[in-house]
Amino acid sequence: MSNQPLVPEKRHIPSITRETAKEFVTGILSTRDHEIIRAWARSVGAEPATGERTYSGPATSMHVVDGGSGLRFNFPGFGRFRGISWDEWF
Repeated sequence: MSNQPLVPEKRHIPSITRETAKEFVTGILSTRDHEIIRAWARSVGAEPATGERTYSGPATSMHVVDGGSGLRFNFPGFGRFRGISWDEWF
């Protein structure tokens, strides 16, 4: 019998700023810097979106399980959520 845990341990997700962003090329990162988020989205062709009801419109018909965050991106060639402005996304 294996001694591996059934649930993986929580990993530390590094947080980046504009000053440290160039140090990280791949992997999972977190940031609150709006310009880093916008630059990443531009680089992958993503647009801000949501599956939740907000002041700008209704919820999508898709069932979204995200703990209530409502933050999404629309990527080229994939299913669409309701697009929203960057101001609303942030």
